[in-house]
Amino acid sequence: MEVLAALPPIRLHIEKLVNRTGLRANTLMASHPILAALPNPWACNHLAPDVAFPMGTGPDAEASPLVAVDFAGRVCTEQFAPLHIEARPGGRVVDTYESRLRWHLDHPKKGSENTDEWINTILKPRLTEAVNDRRAVTIFCDGSMYPKPRCRTGAAYRAYRAGRLLTRRGIACGRGTSYDAEMIAGGMGLAFATQQDCDTIHVVADNEAALKTLLEPSLHSQQLVSVVACRNIREWLEKDAHRRVEFHWCPSHEGLQWNEQVDKDAKEAANLPLEKDECSLAHARHLLKVQLCADWREEYRATRDYAGRNFLRLRAFDPPSHISSPALKAFGHSRTAMARYCRAVLNHAPIGSFRRRFFPDQPTDCPECGVLQDREHILLKCKRYRRWWRLRGELQFVQRLGAYKDLAGFLSENESAFTFGDAPE
Repeated sequence: MEVLAALPPIRLHIEKLVNRTGLRANTLMASHPILAALPNPWACNHLAPDVAFPMGTGPDAEASPLVAVDFAGRVCTEQFAPLHIEARPGGRVVDTYESRLRWHLDHPKKGSENTDEWINTILKPRLTEAVNDRRAVTIFCDGSMYPKPRCRTGAAYRAYRAGRLLTRRGIACGRGTSYDAEMIAGGMGLAFATQQDCDTIHVVADNEAALKTLLEPSLHSQQLVSVVACRNIREWLEKDAHRRVEFHWCPSHEGLQWNEQVDKDAKEAANLPLEKDECSLAHARHLLKVQLCADWREEYRATRDYAGRNFLRLRAFDPPSHISSPALKAFGHSRTAMARYCRAVLNHAPIGSFRRRFFPDQPTDCPECGVLQDREHILLKCKRYRRWWRLRGELQFVQRLGAYKDLAGFLSENESAFTFGDAPE
């Protein structure tokens, strides 16, 4: 049932949640008691309390929850500053300079009918004016992520003023997500722009989430990038009351030359060498999900008893997915149809073979053909039902690429199949 419902085994899900909690140790302040109980290389400052029983000294050290914290937490190399002054409520940049910060995020959905018109009549003129403005610096940012063969990311930005390119830069960011790379690119761009003598800074990116959180210093992935960006923006805005910052969303791969150029820079930057391996919190969380899927796939394939010996092993369920199930997509709209589908796949239905096993005193023969009514008989041989294939057995049926669609079509065509109305009498 877990495979049909797209629900991973509860044991694997809990294991993922435990390790995910362990990752959160990276976001704790340096004086937290949990960090003081962990071994090196976990760092804690002089304010950390003295822990009487640090990890590894007790009789049940291997069973301690701190083992999961230590194991999972070391995967992430990203650092955080939960109590940084820039994150003080009421004193953040977005609180102090709200009237001088503006986000242009009103746009049609990418790929919709109005997208081209919006780009040509609103976005292009706005960005062209910003790039050509002599009193403004316009930063185009982008990040790139390659998942295989080994995850790597790159961040890049280009700065324009008065219609000419001032500078460009790209760096490799290690293992992370595209959001991580976009945040780093935005932080680099703002660090350069805030050193310039100008009235306006325009930040343009194709990742709306990064634009929204670039000046959000609370705890989130790449929080330190936001903290540094807030500090740079604060110092720049304090020098002149007329200065302002504007953020623009720009769709990717829509023919806007500035965005296309920085996109190319970011892809090239992903292949640059790194001094040391880096892994962001978001990517570490992603690795936990990947591990859960791998463990679930291994259990489904290697352990016959997991899915059940009579489970109809259709190719659509291999590997099992935690996002969605083919069964839910096809029959999730109807409880009756979904019940019949589950009965067919699990072989847990009101048919003769089920009765022979659990209710041997009840009828087991097919009322139409006079032989044992089992799943193979219903799908392949029974004259009562309409089908469009001729096969020798269930194994030959499940090995076909179209077996899932055939089963779905069979149940739709024969509405009485695997119901109590067709049970032997």
